[in-house]
Amino acid sequence: MALTLDALRAAAPAALLPGLCVVCRDWCRRSLCEPCLQRFAPQKSRCAGCARVMPQPVARCGECTRQASAFACCIAGTDYTAPWDRLITGFKFHQKAELAVALSELVLRALERTPARKVVFASTMDVYAAEDRVHRETDQPAPVNAYGLSKLLGETLLAYATRTNDRLSGVALRFANAFGPGETNPHLIPDALARMRDRSQPEIRMGYLGATRDFIHVADIADAAVAALFQDTGRFEVFNVASSIPTPVRHVVDTLRRLVGDPRPIVEDQKQFRKFDRPSLSADTDKLRSTLGWAPKWSLEDGLRDLVERTAGEARSA
Repeated sequence: MALTLDALRAAAPAALLPGLCVVCRDWCRRSLCEPCLQRFAPQKSRCAGCARVMPQPVARCGECTRQASAFACCIAGTDYTAPWDRLITGFKFHQKAELAVALSELVLRALERTPARKVVFASTMDVYAAEDRVHRETDQPAPVNAYGLSKLLGETLLAYATRTNDRLSGVALRFANAFGPGETNPHLIPDALARMRDRSQPEIRMGYLGATRDFIHVADIADAAVAALFQDTGRFEVFNVASSIPTPVRHVVDTLRRLVGDPRPIVEDQKQFRKFDRPSLSADTDKLRSTLGWAPKWSLEDGLRDLVERTAGEARSA
């Protein structure tokens, strides 16, 4: 049976689908109305290697022929322009989990026009319950924040797509706390580094430091994604991607302070606590290691030292 968007909408629980178009807010039977799709996400000819817009479809554009890619095909649901940039920001940073269905629908719509055979979905360990134990893939998902809920919806949509499309397989990778170069979100490590660069205050004020987290370097995440893409994983599988080493958050901040050479004290500021801070988050990765032969190469200490050196180099060259 071939995957169709109508089949997806018919099979998805009605409670997960809004009754208004997320763009124009007009009534429709799905999350995106047809006029908005035609106006804001028209079908375009693209390069199959990088998804750049082209005058006509090509297997590889000039840029792709000059720079080799690890991926056989790149899919773009739409361009990163209005109104999608606003919706993606709301989805990522303002807990608008209901947008997950609409944004996933854009990607599934694009998949129907491509020869894609496998999808690797970037998920999160926030799909697990806020329980103080090591999480395994067999645990029942129970997200406690909108981000985890939105990722669980994405996993569900991908699992459904693989069940209804004989030529498609999928993998959901549940990432632990990623760190490394290129971070654009104000997570713990980049936030701490920014506060340590600002020497105008007599102390370093941080949020909740009593938790433990599992930190995994972005290079190890990339290795897991490539392994999941190119190895046989069946129709649909879920893997934890983590170091499997629970680390106190305060230890991470203390390590950064030592590597940066900042003598100021660290103060835990209750005003910065988040409502959904969980006491711990750690994962078992035996399934990923045994199935794909993956293992992390970067230790937390080495990754933080590399990041501090990169940040210092960027500051000197600025």
